Amino acid sequence: RKFGARHDRFGGDVYHRRDFDRRVVRDSFQRDESMTTSAAIAQPSEVLLKNNTATPLIDVQDLTTAFGSHVVHEHLNLKIYPKEILALVGGSGSGKTTLLRQILGLDRPRSGVVKVFGRPVHDYVGAERIALTHRWGMLFQAGALFSALPVFDNIALPLREVHHLPEDLIRDVVLMRLSWMGLTPRDAALMPSELSGGMIKRVALARALALDPELLFLDEPT
Repeated sequence: RKFGARHDRFGGDVYHRRDFDRRVVRDSFQRDESMTTSAAIAQPSEVLLKNNTATPLIDVQDLTTAFGSHVVHEHLNLKIYPKEILALVGGSGSGKTTLLRQILGLDRPRSGVVKVFGRPVHDYVGAERIALTHRWGMLFQAGALFSALPVFDNIALPLREVHHLPEDLIRDVVLMRLSWMGLTPRDAALMPSELSGGMIKRVALARALALDPELLFLDEPT
């Protein structure tokens, strides 16, 4: 996969031609004065609704999230379909990460339900919950790299923990993911403390893609 200018492969205003046909742009985002995201989610385009009859991968139904008297989401509904790319836009504190935590099943809403792969996310328990987490990748806000591990081992960790793959195959996968991010084998030996902010994001994204997930969640990727 080829990206734009070296300094900005994954952000800014670079036009990525190969991604254009696979991207659904939702540009009618609005945020009210209470800083909630209840109105911040635009509905899928008419073209998408007409052409996509699949079951949504993520189905948020009448979601209300609140911390005490502070309501973050109020009766929020959202469907995300296969092959769809969705961006949530809003100010700091408007509930983007909170919604992400609800979808991941890390928090429980005050009311409503979140379905992932056709089932309520909180219905996955035990071994099913572990298997579910292997089907998605997550890029955290600050990268969340393990500070005591070099870049190579940060990316290799899920491959070792989940699939117990042979080391020669792990090496091939890690170097492939690094190449996707525009990084070199030399970068694999660096420690997180030696990385720039942009490199941390790219390494974290490489790790999120290590298991070839069906769903990819990016919290402030740029």
